[in-house]
Amino acid sequence: GDLPNPGLQLAQDLEQTIKAAGGRVSGVPGYIMKQGEDMERLKLICVHRSAPLSDILRDTNWDSNNMYAEAIARYLASREHRQSTAQQGAQHVMRHWREHGMPMQRCILHDGCGLAPDNKLTAHMVVRLLEYMYTSEHKEDWYQSLPVSGESGTLTHFLEDTRLTGKVHAKSGTLTGAKSYAGYIERPNGEVWSFAILISDTKTPSTTIQKSIEKYLLSICS
Repeated sequence: GDLPNPGLQLAQDLEQTIKAAGGRVSGVPGYIMKQGEDMERLKLICVHRSAPLSDILRDTNWDSNNMYAEAIARYLASREHRQSTAQQGAQHVMRHWREHGMPMQRCILHDGCGLAPDNKLTAHMVVRLLEYMYTSEHKEDWYQSLPVSGESGTLTHFLEDTRLTGKVHAKSGTLTGAKSYAGYIERPNGEVWSFAILISDTKTPSTTIQKSIEKYLLSICS
């Protein structure tokens, strides 16, 4: 999914589309706008607007789309830096949550997608963030962006065919030696609990860890 030169890829795809429609293209795709170049001589041929951020967030969380997650972090940082980097995106996220009272003292972020080996979060911080979002003005978009146990996204087979099917909205995280779940549990009495279970530096198979976490969640919601 990584494009080393998105602008060139767009130019090449556009050239092929124009030719397929019977049009003609002069020159070779590859022109790159230079900063400060006079835009008066350029002709606008298309404006494409993305889906709302709420839809992008849902796709990111449902499919665990690392490219989207990284792009969101860099986009947020781009409001301060014209061309933001992974480090600047991570710094922006850290600063934002620190300013909103999250306990970030033991947290480390090197990117926005969570793939850097040295990234570290605490269960305490994640639960506090979940609690904050549950009472925020963006609660509904946030809550609906999370996969549902036994029903959707990366949680399709998590707690499937149990009494918690459809009762857990959460984000999973899986890397070699790491397995985590964090989100919300809708309890029979109407209460909604926030939870975060983060497991790292383990050689236990991912499926075994998942079964243990499922057993634990079922036990506390009996």
